[in-house]
Amino acid sequence: MEDYLIAQNIIKTGNMDHTIYNKYSFIYKTTNEDINGYSKYLENREDVLSVIGSGDQILNSILFDSKNIDIFDISTFPKYYLDLKLASLERLNKENYLNFFYGNYRNEEYMDDIYFSFNRYLSKESKLFWDYLFNYFEYIDVFNSPLFSSEAYTYDSLITRNTYLQDDNFEKLKEKFRNVNINYYNTDIRDFDAKKYYDFINLSSIIYYVSNYRELVLNLPLKEKGVILTYLYAYLEDKDNYYDGFSFERINNEDNRVMVYKK
Repeated sequence: MEDYLIAQNIIKTGNMDHTIYNKYSFIYKTTNEDINGYSKYLENREDVLSVIGSGDQILNSILFDSKNIDIFDISTFPKYYLDLKLASLERLNKENYLNFFYGNYRNEEYMDDIYFSFNRYLSKESKLFWDYLFNYFEYIDVFNSPLFSSEAYTYDSLITRNTYLQDDNFEKLKEKFRNVNINYYNTDIRDFDAKKYYDFINLSSIIYYVSNYRELVLNLPLKEKGVILTYLYAYLEDKDNYYDGFSFERINNEDNRVMVYKK
């Protein structure tokens, strides 16, 4: 069945497999990581491999001048959401971007005007996906459906976590995103068939969903002096024994940390 028909059924029935790690997992509306807190690791990377998630990891990487970004997700839906965000950069200023993705969706005419101002920049597949959903449902029904994560967020948290939404960085992102080469892989990272080596790999919080994580990290295609980053929401009790050779850094004096492996 086509992805847009599966998404339609999820929105219409409210039925969703809430297991996070599967082919039709929900879309994260925004990152739940403090990407700004680890932004130093994003700077000037030539070849990047990153989970898609909400797409915010990718947008921040572009801001920090990544050149070639291979992106993956086990779920088929996040690619459409990232495409929607990227296409919107062609036309939207920061205010309309925030209103469209994170605002009040009750004004359907306003949302229509925003969407149809940039939908022609979507890939053929993504345009079919979003045109179909937005013509079949109201925006509030799409964005507030089980197709998306129900995690709470605020405008303040959006901006604090995302460097690309701070100061004039959104305009800088709009100048840079067309010059980045992005390749998409719909795959489990454990099955990823790498064609090259990377100087930065962002695994987000995949550690919570896969076993034998240390072995996974050590076997990824990392360049010499490259970095693999894992996001942690709390201290790992077994880190000293199991993760020998990895470093741990606290993010902004909170419980969140990043686990860093350097080759």
